[in-house]
Amino acid sequence: MEHDQNHDRKATPLSGARARLKPSRAHAILSAVDHGALVGLWESTPYDHGSLETCWLGFLQDDRGWSAWASMAGGIDVDRFRWHCPAADVLELRYEWHASGDWQRTGNALTVATITEQESGDEVVQTGFTIGPDETAMTRSPFTALHLELALQFCKDYAFRQRGISTRDDPAHDVSPWSSPAP
Repeated sequence: MEHDQNHDRKATPLSGARARLKPSRAHAILSAVDHGALVGLWESTPYDHGSLETCWLGFLQDDRGWSAWASMAGGIDVDRFRWHCPAADVLELRYEWHASGDWQRTGNALTVATITEQESGDEVVQTGFTIGPDETAMTRSPFTALHLELALQFCKDYAFRQRGISTRDDPAHDVSPWSSPAP
């Protein structure tokens, strides 16, 4: 089987290419750029050809978000974060919570059925990004794509899925609801 670098499990979210900031510095940075183009749900599905894994990114308008990874073997990881764009084409995530567990199919979505491990987070990550049209062998027409310099949940490439999302779209919401947004 051909090696798929887009889904390399060994390239963990903690790998060295990320720029890291101390959380105290991250709190001091104010959003300098309109980030409305990122708001919504993004999925790696068009880039998953031959892979038994898939990923999602959810960006809420209130600067909360999540990333999720699921394998066909039944595992799922979900990370929740605060996000903003401190400069043009730069995305910054401040991770707050991580959970691993097993997934179940709920309607058209995969959701967390059980949490086997969870922890709070404080890592801050910056990555460059571009948004633009793309096509893959798995699609019949162009779609809007998010391309990241660094992998989030093991993927660098995501396709836009839908604009209107809420915390209820987070795969872990039913087993660990979101707290109210910070002021």
